[in-house]
Amino acid sequence: IVGYYNNGIYSTTGNVTTNLANSSNVIGTGASNNDTGVTFNVNGSHNVGINMRGSGVADINSSTFKITGSGNGIAISGGASGNQIKLSNFDINNGNGVYLGNNSTLALVSGGTFDVADGNGIFVENGSTLTRVSGTTFNVSGQNDNGILKEDAGVTTIEGGASFNVTGAGSTGVSYNGANTGTDVITGSNFTVSGGQNSSGIFMVRNKEIDINSDTTMNVSAS
Repeated sequence: IVGYYNNGIYSTTGNVTTNLANSSNVIGTGASNNDTGVTFNVNGSHNVGINMRGSGVADINSSTFKITGSGNGIAISGGASGNQIKLSNFDINNGNGVYLGNNSTLALVSGGTFDVADGNGIFVENGSTLTRVSGTTFNVSGQNDNGILKEDAGVTTIEGGASFNVTGAGSTGVSYNGANTGTDVITGSNFTVSGGQNSSGIFMVRNKEIDINSDTTMNVSAS
């Protein structure tokens, strides 16, 4: 996907599904798109691999997103609540792996990997909700980048062996840059930080409270 403001798939009311079981390849309003291990190369400014702009639901499985040029792998800006991303990989060299716009919900991110060299793995904008992250790996190697960046947003639970590896200077595994509507929970997860000065596993700016359970580990060392 090259140029400016272009999309691989753009949906206003249709559901979008990528999986390994069905390759019927149907795209259209009110229909579903079923494909096999799709790869999206997002190379232009403000381009999007999958752009969900309405009531349609995204169910993304075993897909790959390669993002450069300040684009988004997946952008969700609609009111649907059942969006899910499972076992998918994001290679982010300039932009966001997943962008959640105002009044949108991503119910689950499960498995897969976010490799962040420049940008954010998941950007959760004001008024949106990232409900659950389970067993996903975030490798943050760029400078001043984030695995997950949250603004004033709904409650998120991070669980199930989620892993945040921060090696970039000034970078963060999870950055809370806003006041959540409730208390976030981090349980059964691992944070490894070796990015040196100003790098962190968790960075809280205005968030009031996070519950970090005792089964979560923090390993911090100098670079």
